[in-house]
Amino acid sequence: MEEAKTQREISQEWLALVIQNWRQQLKKLRIKSTGDLDQSFAGEVMAHSNGDVEKIKIAYAWYGAMVDMGVGRGSKLGDQKENATSRRILGKARGNRRAPKRWYSKGRDSIGHQVNQLSHLLADKAAIQGVENVAGSIQKKLVINI
Repeated sequence: MEEAKTQREISQEWLALVIQNWRQQLKKLRIKSTGDLDQSFAGEVMAHSNGDVEKIKIAYAWYGAMVDMGVGRGSKLGDQKENATSRRILGKARGNRRAPKRWYSKGRDSIGHQVNQLSHLLADKAAIQGVENVAGSIQKKLVINI
């Protein structure tokens, strides 16, 4: 029988999948860069000695958030709506040509969705552990009086 995974092991697998999904999003959205953003992904699971997770850190290059929002190089977040309108009306001749490339803040790959998935995985682990604790505490002696 397979030994149950600790919270740390579940969290490390989750972290690896999140980073893998984000790398796929970068390729899918054709986010052009020198590869610095892709190589900047790093994560760490900090846990107590018994394997209970205390904190998960995820790091990536700061400009990745700017790519996600479609800002940078003089383009402000508040200008996006005005720039999008001018691009629709006048084409790309006027306004900022940047557009948001949502690689981590939208859809299935959003950090919020991924954290929700982790919470479900850890809840399943806690439920299984609770059932095992109860099953282990039940006396398994059967007495039949005739």
